[in-house]
Amino acid sequence: MKKWAWRVAFRAAKIIDGVPGFVAASLVILWLAGGAFGVLWVLVWALRSAYDAAF
Repeated sequence: MKKWAWRVAFRAAKIIDGVPGFVAASLVILWLAGGAFGVLWVLVWALRSAYDAAF
């Protein structure tokens, strides 16, 4: 795994509050592997998490 990918994963872990780092890292790895579909899945997951946190 490239170092920049891990840096992105750890930044994502800091941005996503209350989510363990390995979960955020796995999402980033999925995004890197999945391309456009991975991006869509992560966006849906993030929106759903934000909605659940807000309500």
